[in-house]
Amino acid sequence: MMGPNYKSDLLIFEEGVTQNAPHYIDKCLTKKNMAVVKKAKGMLMQDGAAYHWTKEVKSHLAKYKVGLMMNWPPYSPDLNPIERTWAELKKKMHKHSKIHTRVGLIRAIKKEWANLSMDYINKMMKGFQRRLKCVIRKKGDRLLL
Repeated sequence: MMGPNYKSDLLIFEEGVTQNAPHYIDKCLTKKNMAVVKKAKGMLMQDGAAYHWTKEVKSHLAKYKVGLMMNWPPYSPDLNPIERTWAELKKKMHKHSKIHTRVGLIRAIKKEWANLSMDYINKMMKGFQRRLKCVIRKKGDRLLL
């Protein structure tokens, strides 16, 4: 999770763990993360995963008075700062070409996540309004930023 002046620890789900609402709440929508979103007067942006939109998740967010961005296009990487951040991490991972194990891969990804500066995170968050205006101007067409 990321937001203005905030980047949570990177969460890596174990192989074979089925994503569902209780797991999502327990691992992602933690008390700490909810407090940060609420303090920033931010809103949570989620993708279309079914468990993100369950009554259980909505109730959890309401309990912490955290707003939820609704009615997003199903695939909108131009509007989601985390998607741009994943693309940046993917680029950084190319220098780790000698990794041959899952443990090594996880270690490298966590290192690169930890190395993302708060300036970078804030740049991603500030660019949202500009990208939103561009998408509206292009009537929903994909940006090439």
